[in-house]
Amino acid sequence: MVLLSMDEPDQIQKVKSFLREKGVDFESYLRSKGDFEGLVNSIDPNWIGGIPATFIYDRRGNRIQSLIGPQKYEVLEMAVRPLL
Repeated sequence: MVLLSMDEPDQIQKVKSFLREKGVDFESYLRSKGDFEGLVNSIDPNWIGGIPATFIYDRRGNRIQSLIGPQKYEVLEMAVRPLL
């Protein structure tokens, strides 16, 4: 699992505090300044940038599912389990 925060780069301390508070202990990134729309399109051309968003990839890096909005644990489990 990799987390990408879409917050503005100048919010790095706020993002770090949030991750620490939530106990996030996996690889996490903060987007850099630049082309926000280009980043969104590179993740999923059909995504309009709504967050939260979850993108599931197979081991070869092919995006197999996009889940936009808050998701229940059961939905995420059903999406990921076949890949394990």
